[in-house]
Amino acid sequence: MTQDSLIQHCRQEAQTAALAEKLASSLRHYFQSNPCSHLNISLEGDLGAGKTTFARYLIQGLGYDGRVKSPTYTLCEPYPLEIPNADLAGSMSITAHHFDLYRMRDP
Repeated sequence: MTQDSLIQHCRQEAQTAALAEKLASSLRHYFQSNPCSHLNISLEGDLGAGKTTFARYLIQGLGYDGRVKSPTYTLCEPYPLEIPNADLAGSMSITAHHFDLYRMRDP
């Protein structure tokens, strides 16, 4: 199992959106090549750092058309996605689960 880290400082929301959309494009290609894969992305930062903003642009960049809200109180919001897949002559269904564990202190 590979674990890679990336540290990126985005000073403006437009930079956050561009980074999330670039990652979404890469993830679409990843899932097209690895349709049975699971992927975990962790975002770290203080309250107000832009974690939910990044997640919103990422989920929308993966094709979700609806409202992407913060799961602060629900802890998890699932988002069904359809990823185009030429091998399947259509698309494949995946679900992005957006967790917010910021307020969690211990198990």
